[in-house]
Amino acid sequence: MGGMRLILIICVNLAFATSEPATCQQAPLGYYWRDYVGEIPYDAVPGGIDGSGQPTYIGQAYIKGFELLPATIKAGSTTATASAYNRAIPVSKNIKILCSTQLDKFSWLVTKSEEAHLITNCHLVIGGSEVDQILHIGRVNHNGQTVIGKVFSYRPGSKGLWIPHEGHEQHFASYEILTYNCHAHAGK
Repeated sequence: MGGMRLILIICVNLAFATSEPATCQQAPLGYYWRDYVGEIPYDAVPGGIDGSGQPTYIGQAYIKGFELLPATIKAGSTTATASAYNRAIPVSKNIKILCSTQLDKFSWLVTKSEEAHLITNCHLVIGGSEVDQILHIGRVNHNGQTVIGKVFSYRPGSKGLWIPHEGHEQHFASYEILTYNCHAHAGK
């Protein structure tokens, strides 16, 4: 499974690093990242709920100097919001959106920062990388919203979920982490 994760990250990085269309758009896992140009595709994976009760979607943004970060995409917006180094970062270019024709294979597994690295019986969806660490996708209920963010599973001092909040990042030790084709007990 580690080799599959490496292939997926290389594919995603190649898609952002070249001006040519990525030849690995559809990963063998059953999900893929599409260019986001302001319209939510029919096969986009919903990830949260905004303050109005509208669905939000799982994005990924390449930001020079910050690497490849998970982001939140709101329907009707041409931007996405990521976070890094205690900043919320609005992004208007180099955005991807997570898509799949098998939405029923996604689930959210409840976990804690000190336990996430112990999840070995599920495929955790990779959302990017920062400071040479793989980031997974997580979410938390906060202020009447279900907010998508990045999960550090291994980095000492940074373990847990980080979400953009009021121009900064906010940390959570308990959260849900996105899995694909997981047979463990998971929440929806």
